[in-house]
Amino acid sequence: MNVMRKKHYIGGIFAIIFSLGLFAFQADAATCSFSRTLKIGTEGEDVRCLQEYLNTTEFKVSITGAGSPGSETDEFRAKTEAAVMKWQDANGLLPDGYFGPSSQAKYTTLSSGTQTEVTTTTSIETNDPNQSIIQSILDQIEELKEVQVSASTSTSQDAQDAQAAMQIALDDLEEVDELIDEADDNGKNTNDAEEAYIEAMENMLEAMRYYFAERYDKAIFEAEDAQDEAEDAFEETGGDDREETREALEELEDDLEDAEEEIEDADDDGIDTDDAEDFFEKAEDAFDDAEDAYDDGDYDLAMDLIDDTEDYLDDALDELDEGNEKEDAEDEIDDAKDEIDDAEDEIDEADDEGSDVDEAEDLLDDAEDLLEEAEEEFEDGDYDDAYELAKEAIEKAKDAVDAIDD
Repeated sequence: MNVMRKKHYIGGIFAIIFSLGLFAFQADAATCSFSRTLKIGTEGEDVRCLQEYLNTTEFKVSITGAGSPGSETDEFRAKTEAAVMKWQDANGLLPDGYFGPSSQAKYTTLSSGTQTEVTTTTSIETNDPNQSIIQSILDQIEELKEVQVSASTSTSQDAQDAQAAMQIALDDLEEVDELIDEADDNGKNTNDAEEAYIEAMENMLEAMRYYFAERYDKAIFEAEDAQDEAEDAFEETGGDDREETREALEELEDDLEDAEEEIEDADDDGIDTDDAEDFFEKAEDAFDDAEDAYDDGDYDLAMDLIDDTEDYLDDALDELDEGNEKEDAEDEIDDAKDEIDDAEDEIDEADDEGSDVDEAEDLLDDAEDLLEEAEEEFEDGDYDDAYELAKEAIEKAKDAVDAIDD
């Protein structure tokens, strides 16, 4: 089957299900008010409120900098997604990083235990070649309203378990809907993903039929099948690439913060960090571009930009290491000069006293030659060689002093 889809089909299913009162949760009664799904790329005060909430839990967005307590932002980025996933996992939800209906329902439960019915309207595209398939499913769900009263009032544990399984499936479908749309926008073939998507929705229809018939075990079975089909669609759309990219971004963001601290510490110690800072700025720009590509669903481009960021970051740290090597070489050359001056004074004094200083003077000449070579290497930027040569010059100067006593 060549399945074609447009946006808002899943929105239509959500709308009808919500209107049935099956998953009628909203976070209005709590500190935050959510009226949409929050995910990577979302911006707004509801994102800031979510970050503030997470920062009151053990799943903080960040310890320092943007997103940390007191420094929350209105942007849903990689660290916010990571914190949401940890919060979801700890609260028995699918850790997909989408703060959607199930997550908002759990938030409401944790915050106030309040349930509020949500009233929505169905929005369906009318120009899709495959509309009849979707519309048929939606029409059948509409018919289930007739049994709403008897089913939606159940509070048994089995009913709650069925609701939980169906909520997870709906969240999975919502995520897949976004991923298919992103893949389609990026010119990828989404036929297989769309077929699995339709299968998942058909399973959801069966789950709802069983739920309203109070056959909760069957409802759970069908909801879990819907989750499996949604997982297949997830993989077909490159969902694994999305997770891999998100993890790489999260890790790289930490590396950038560590590198920035190293550069600042080196600058405080008087080390020349100009070149390191130039490369670091390039790394930050590449990282921002990688996040934008991730937001757009172009994970191949995002990974390429992540590689660029890592290269620039390595260059920045190499420059920083070079700055340390330069300082060490300069210090060693200064020590060599002092050691040679002291040796020369002792040799002159011994010569004035009539001691044989021929060997000592030869060794001192060697030390001065080594020092001259060290200074040349330093000028050429070969700081490791300069350091080693200066070190040898110090040893020769010490040998010259020892030779006076022989």
